[in-house]
Amino acid sequence: MKTPVELCNDALRIMGLRPDCTNLDQPISQSDKIFAAYYSQTRRKMIKLVRPRFACVENMALPGTPVDPTDPDGEIKFLKPQDCLYIQKVDRHDDFTEYGREIKVPRITHDKTIYLNYVRDVVDTGLWTDEFDELMSAALAKKACQFLTKDSTAKQVVDAEYQTQLASFNALNARDTKIKKKHYRLEKTVWPFPWRY
Repeated sequence: MKTPVELCNDALRIMGLRPDCTNLDQPISQSDKIFAAYYSQTRRKMIKLVRPRFACVENMALPGTPVDPTDPDGEIKFLKPQDCLYIQKVDRHDDFTEYGREIKVPRITHDKTIYLNYVRDVVDTGLWTDEFDELMSAALAKKACQFLTKDSTAKQVVDAEYQTQLASFNALNARDTKIKKKHYRLEKTVWPFPWRY
């Protein structure tokens, strides 16, 4: 597990700069100020982009209220979870719509609850994987590089590192997803062996 400051210092190393980041809450140095300004933005962007498994929430029950209580066939609105970055699926409602923090679905049943699959913002780096740590540091370097160095070679190195980490993470995430789906299918399979009957 790495702290946000350690991730920022890894980003500085990728840029070929001295790791002098010490505090994001009370920034002092130039690098502190740059990372303090862009750390949260970059974290949310990367989690939403790659959708790591540690950020995926499945089948969360979300209660709602009718938009118009007098209309039995009207829409029902739901408030997104505060940590929601991206909605992957609303169970039984493929035609849901989003309005800011609200989700609206047609009232096709009498249920006032939907089940949501979504990607959440994970602030606690202790829940991250090592692979996401590396990707985050590369993304921070890519963002901060334009402010902290004018060296074109360094920028090329940073961009190459970011692309490498992104491809590596996506490949690993795809493999884990494939394994997860395979295990799920095996668990659901009823094998027709004679001794099972």
